[in-house]
Amino acid sequence: MIDSSTANKILFCGLPSSGKTTFLAALSYQLESGELNSIFKLKGLPNERTFLNVLADKWVNCSTMLRTEVSSSEHISMHVETNNDLDFIINMPDFSGEKWQALWDEHEIDDDLMSELTDHERLVLFVQADNINVPISILDEAEILSDNQEANVEVNSHSAKWEPNKHVPTQVIIVDMLRKIASLSKSKHLHNLAIVVSAWDTVDDKIEPEQFLKKELPLLAQYIECKFDYENVKVFGVSAQGGDLTNIDSKKNLLHKDCPSKRVMVRQGDNKSSDLTLILSWLLIE
Repeated sequence: MIDSSTANKILFCGLPSSGKTTFLAALSYQLESGELNSIFKLKGLPNERTFLNVLADKWVNCSTMLRTEVSSSEHISMHVETNNDLDFIINMPDFSGEKWQALWDEHEIDDDLMSELTDHERLVLFVQADNINVPISILDEAEILSDNQEANVEVNSHSAKWEPNKHVPTQVIIVDMLRKIASLSKSKHLHNLAIVVSAWDTVDDKIEPEQFLKKELPLLAQYIECKFDYENVKVFGVSAQGGDLTNIDSKKNLLHKDCPSKRVMVRQGDNKSSDLTLILSWLLIE
């Protein structure tokens, strides 16, 4: 069993628009509303109550989420208890996706992020299912070059501006980010890594999260399987909102649900739930 006094920090990481803020908003709502029979319940009011209430209200109303500013971070702290009398003060620093992107683009890290990276043992990585930059195969590249030649298009390799976040496959950036996080941690092996594949409502229901990772992000899947840096890894498919807010009919359906907490989709293996605290439970207790 993990000592709650020393092992209670969960670090959220992910590239821009990967679903961190929506997850935090839905989690805050579920903990405070008590709509689900979750293992965790909110024990005390967090210091960031106003900020979390704003997020939760936007989530309930299917409004556009606030994004963490590039130059700032939100240090969220929640005091929760379990149904068997264990209690945890969970610290969840939420840094902007641009700060995580800068680890790859510019190899930059500020003092605030450095402090958090050296002092944590549990990590939640967010990857958006419908926003993955995939590598171009040799065959595809050859076909593109052939088409350009047939159309008499001059290909100048020096004319295109190099953009690291645009021209590099998502899985390469993520693996590099995880390696850097692991290298900066005081712990030789980080205890638990939860990979949250967000926007899970856009994925075929027949596929499981681990299968999705192997199919769409094979380099990442191979990296975590080797257990070089992370001892325990679980992959969760999560739709924190439950549907596409840009679609009018989808948004109406979400707003008409009697229990907002049940909008949420959580998939781990064959198991399906609406309870986001299952991820916290695995990170902290199992």
